[in-house]
Amino acid sequence: MAKKARYQTGGSSRRRDGKQKAKAPGKRKSKSGKIYIERRRNRSDMPGTLLGVPVKLVKYPKRPKAGASTLQLEKYLNRVKAIDIENSSRKELATKITKVIKKK
Repeated sequence: MAKKARYQTGGSSRRRDGKQKAKAPGKRKSKSGKIYIERRRNRSDMPGTLLGVPVKLVKYPKRPKAGASTLQLEKYLNRVKAIDIENSSRKELATKITKVIKKK
């Protein structure tokens, strides 16, 4: 037996929605009166973020164990250098975009 499709009812106005500012993340009260904490990034205006999403930095790999070969150490150091470059470029891009967004 096939499930019935459920469609969203009601409507919205892009112009009206664009003028409203989203609430800050934190405690909210639902329609039924229960208190909950809103954490979703797309439900709040969070300053200092890249289009509402914090910059995700690449994690460093685990260090080789003591007594590792020189080749293993070189591979590890090369990977760490590559990650440092990637993270710095991500931070620069995020600051550029946030500056452009703030100007508007």
